[in-house]
Amino acid sequence: MPFYPHTANTGGGLISRALTPAPPRPSIQDTIREAAALNEQLPPIERVHALIARLYCYISMTATELETAANDPVHDPVLAAVREARRRLARGPGNGYISAITYTRNLARSAEQLLHHHTQLPHSKENS
Repeated sequence: MPFYPHTANTGGGLISRALTPAPPRPSIQDTIREAAALNEQLPPIERVHALIARLYCYISMTATELETAANDPVHDPVLAAVREARRRLARGPGNGYISAITYTRNLARSAEQLLHHHTQLPHSKENS
């Protein structure tokens, strides 16, 4: 079929493309492991920002859940870990590559501590 100018008809007809599923999202453990290993390999800044975003979301959600669950004095270490994680979140990544890497590694440490406490909750998904 010939090409028809100015009609947006390329003559190719309708092409059906199979939709490929999105790649599986890495687990939070994989994200923490990757962020903690940033001193071994230096990824592009876009990857650092993606790790920061994932860790930020995880820490924010988990900290709120842990605060809700830990409302008695026995859970003082849990609340201390939550306060430390929120303090690290508030610092921000800074304005350079090295400060972003340091921030990401600090978030990974906080996320690892919160993950440990979160798995101790009786209704935790990671516990099963």
